[in-house]
Amino acid sequence: MQLDFTPPRRHCDSFMRRGFSLVELLAVIGVIAVLIGIALPAFAGVLRTAKSVRCQANLRSILSGLQGYRDDHLGLIPWSSVTQSTGKDPGAFGVLADYIGVPVPAESQDGIYEQIEPYVCPADIGLSELYGFSYAYRPSSFMQVMPEDWSRREAMEIIKFFSEPQVFQNGVRYPQGAPVMMDSLRFHLPGSRGRHYPHDDLRGYNQAFLDGSVRAGK
Repeated sequence: MQLDFTPPRRHCDSFMRRGFSLVELLAVIGVIAVLIGIALPAFAGVLRTAKSVRCQANLRSILSGLQGYRDDHLGLIPWSSVTQSTGKDPGAFGVLADYIGVPVPAESQDGIYEQIEPYVCPADIGLSELYGFSYAYRPSSFMQVMPEDWSRREAMEIIKFFSEPQVFQNGVRYPQGAPVMMDSLRFHLPGSRGRHYPHDDLRGYNQAFLDGSVRAGK
């Protein structure tokens, strides 16, 4: 005797026609939307942190080149009133390029600069395309108003600002001296990238110091 395991046609048709109702679909879509809403801010924060960490690595590479320059020049730092090369002044990075081991970015025919690490912060939103660099050489702001024929003793006075404890007007303390290299603009705070702030408010700026340390701009 052969047994027939085929389900009754009525039950089979009912099973095949069964699907999600509109209410069930809306519920699933709502759950997915909630999960995406929770995940996106967390993902944005992780991405922002990753860019900041990579930026700090760039600053350490630049500091390594700066230390090599100092070793060859009796502890002095490059005398340059600008970060980027202009006319007769090669700029701080132009002087340090051989010590960093990476040529400075070149300008293309359409006026856009190459994007080359370690000169470009991954959180930069366009500044490096205009100037070639995301970072600023802070001593240049002092050297812009200093005579070029200063003696070594007077040049050392500038170095003291970047190697001895400093307290800014907002009360922030820098026991290792003021930052010698840092982001040109505030790249690392959400909603404030690309904006200038007072010189003593360094939130959102990654900063590098002559002692080789790097501070995240929180």
